[in-house]
Amino acid sequence: MVRKLISILLAGFFCLAAAAQSRVTGKVVDAASGNPEPGVLVRIFEGTSTEGESLAYGVSDTDGNYEVKLAKKADGKEHTALFEIFPRLSVKKSFILADVRTDLGQTGMEDDVQILAGSKVTAAKPLVKMDVDKISYDVTADAEAKATTVLEMLRKVPMVTVDGEDNITVNGSSSFKVYVDGKPNQMMSANPSKIFKAMPAAAVKNIEVITNPGAKYDAEGTGGVLNLVIAKTEDGKSAVPDGISGSVNAGVDSRGSLNGGLYLNAKKGKFSFGTNLYTGLQKQNGANMKNVQEITDSGFEITSESDIDKQSSDYLFGNINANYEPDTLNLFSATIGLSGWSYSQNANTFAQGLLGGAPVYSYSGTSLSDGGSNGIDASLDWQHNFSRDKFFTLSYRYSGDPDKTNSESRFDEMDGISMVDRKVNSDHYVREHTVQADYTAPLGPGQTLSTGLKYIFRNVHSEDIFSLDQGSGYTRQDSPNSEYTHLNHIASAYGEYAASLGIVSFKAGLRYEYTWLDVSFADGDSYGGHYDNLVPNLSLQMNTGLTSNIGFTYNMRIRRPGVHYLNPFIDRSSPTEISYGNPDTQPEKTHSLDLKYNYFSPKIMVSAKLGYRFGEGGIASYRKYGPDPEDASVSILQSTYGNIISTHTLGVNVFANWNPVKDTRIYASTDMGHSWYRSEALGQDNKGLSGNFVLGGQQTVFWDLRLGANLFGSLRSYSLQGWNSGFNGLSLSVTKNFLEDRLGITLHGFTNLTGGKKARFRNYSEGDGFVSDGRFAVPIRSVGISLSYNFGKTQVNVKKVRNTINNDDLMSESRNDSTGGAGQTSNNQIMQ
Repeated sequence: MVRKLISILLAGFFCLAAAAQSRVTGKVVDAASGNPEPGVLVRIFEGTSTEGESLAYGVSDTDGNYEVKLAKKADGKEHTALFEIFPRLSVKKSFILADVRTDLGQTGMEDDVQILAGSKVTAAKPLVKMDVDKISYDVTADAEAKATTVLEMLRKVPMVTVDGEDNITVNGSSSFKVYVDGKPNQMMSANPSKIFKAMPAAAVKNIEVITNPGAKYDAEGTGGVLNLVIAKTEDGKSAVPDGISGSVNAGVDSRGSLNGGLYLNAKKGKFSFGTNLYTGLQKQNGANMKNVQEITDSGFEITSESDIDKQSSDYLFGNINANYEPDTLNLFSATIGLSGWSYSQNANTFAQGLLGGAPVYSYSGTSLSDGGSNGIDASLDWQHNFSRDKFFTLSYRYSGDPDKTNSESRFDEMDGISMVDRKVNSDHYVREHTVQADYTAPLGPGQTLSTGLKYIFRNVHSEDIFSLDQGSGYTRQDSPNSEYTHLNHIASAYGEYAASLGIVSFKAGLRYEYTWLDVSFADGDSYGGHYDNLVPNLSLQMNTGLTSNIGFTYNMRIRRPGVHYLNPFIDRSSPTEISYGNPDTQPEKTHSLDLKYNYFSPKIMVSAKLGYRFGEGGIASYRKYGPDPEDASVSILQSTYGNIISTHTLGVNVFANWNPVKDTRIYASTDMGHSWYRSEALGQDNKGLSGNFVLGGQQTVFWDLRLGANLFGSLRSYSLQGWNSGFNGLSLSVTKNFLEDRLGITLHGFTNLTGGKKARFRNYSEGDGFVSDGRFAVPIRSVGISLSYNFGKTQVNVKKVRNTINNDDLMSESRNDSTGGAGQTSNNQIMQ
């Protein structure tokens, strides 16, 4: 069925390709700074006159690039390109249409000083750029960017969903990788919601959702890649003069959260330098939760409650980019990224066991947890240009990501039961070395071939210590799985062909990966193995008019289990439930088919996608009630992982943006999908409709005040064993710029619309021998103020090589913070 559908689409696309025979490309920039100029109308005329009707037209994207398709062959005659955007001076550029592809190079735009002398104009930059395999959200074009976090900004980005508990999905999947400036960030991939909740949106220029990464990316990540563009990158010659520019910002809100950042760029001759530093403190006190667990065979019920007395997290992130361009053929670049994050949480807890509605025992206690991570990411790249479209890159990358967590449960006021205080201290790290070579060359007009080789050596180490206080202080409890090392050697090769044939663009690629693994435990046990994967991808795009296109993509992605999925250590920090990984977990494969439609004009943009995703043998977390793996005489609720699920999802995503006048923007986005889950191993299935929507607007009023408002909402989200409730909220902001727009001040607020003073959520699950019903209440209402100041006379861009190392092959999951450890009790003690 899939093969037949692809054949029909290919035949139809290439038949229509004959309708257009040539195209005109180039880039539009600000003549003074060299910055990209988006939203410029580019019209093509035959001859030297620009009067009358044009042959075709296009609009420059957020990077200033444009492509105009002409329904005529290259005839060797003179043509004229007219570049227009208010309040800039129009630019005319003559050229000879002598080839299938005519590149007009870089075109500079200047302000019309006569217009600017009489009025002040606020131009609306395009908010979203849509491609067949990528979506780019321009954070700098969003008036609320200076007053909010990356997490809140993600709620507006098409193809991204953020639910009420801050869980993020990309392209309908919770499996995705996070990049910073085109390079993977392991810590952000492991803890995206926590870090994005702390990270100021002002630190980001663009958020890119790469839904079909292609063969040059590693095969892991079913949802794709979420790339945060912080440092500006350029492919062509730099038009930026020497100088220094930058900005500083700071913010505070009513919950006591603080943030600040410094962004600095400098250029001197052939050397460029850029740095981004941001730090902050996040607080969220006053949350509470209640969970009811029923053991269905006996009817025994455990009710636990937690009141979070104190919860805070602090962070410090930064990166330094530098490059040296000795000549036009060579470019050397280096990047060092440092990241630090820590958290702490104190909760007062209470638990009660009931049988037939009658109390059996009760106790209260305190749960303490803290942890953090300090990572480093360093890379060196060399790019050699043989010509504009033919280049070679060689890259090396080192990455280290240590992760430490500590949890402690203390018990007091026990009635009918005796509990023992306990601790779990975990120390995990991932260290990897990567070498990669890429080569890109044109095969003919509008055709490109990219190839590459890559090798990764990854060392994953985990040590977990479980201790009990039996009256004389904490004593470590022996466990055969408390320490283990997982070594990976991954070799890969890829080839990718891209072509633009008239009105049709085409890209197809194939990637081959071979993996060797070696796992060893501290007690001497070990095992190894190897496997390979062949990963194809395909994308087609056809222009259906001057301002619209349709596209089709197919890709197969894999997910490799990370350290928490494989680690067999049994975590007993919760007295009610144990959790452990499964070292037998294997990679999963997921197939995706997407049909997309895009319409764009200077005022209106609409993008719609119909997608179908399916996979067998998927990795899933699940819970069960049964014998303790280390003591079969008692039973307990357990949480682990396995290749136990098949998933099918049919979904639709629609984004629309309307700029009726220059001071007004209205946008809406919705992402809906129906999913079916089935597990033969567990004998369970589940299904349901999930989705979210965003309706927002921005308006400039008197005194150049910029107003912003966003309404968020989501339906239930489903999994194999249950569901999580939806969420709704409203954000408002007012921004005013001073000192010729160098100083910006923003007042902002956020509130939930239902649930009273706190946002309320519900988490329900059921499985073999248990039913669990959790309810959470979190204070999220806040008001705050943010300040930003830009300095310097020019913006300096740090050039990057066009290919670099992207390690996105590892699936990782951070352990959830334990908020109710002391508020629960162990079933082995109950059964005794």
